[in-house]
Amino acid sequence: MPSGHETFKEELSKYKSGKGSVQFPLNQPMPFALITKIVKFRLQENLEKGKIK
Repeated sequence: MPSGHETFKEELSKYKSGKGSVQFPLNQPMPFALITKIVKFRLQENLEKGKIK
């Protein structure tokens, strides 16, 4: 399971998820604030691991 899933476990608990994915219901507003937090978290992880220069 990707590290973002564990870090945001509580916030993602109401969404269906799989290995490396999260499914957001189309009949509900898109959780852009949560998506932004996850992307920033993963970006920082990748910067620290040297995957992004």
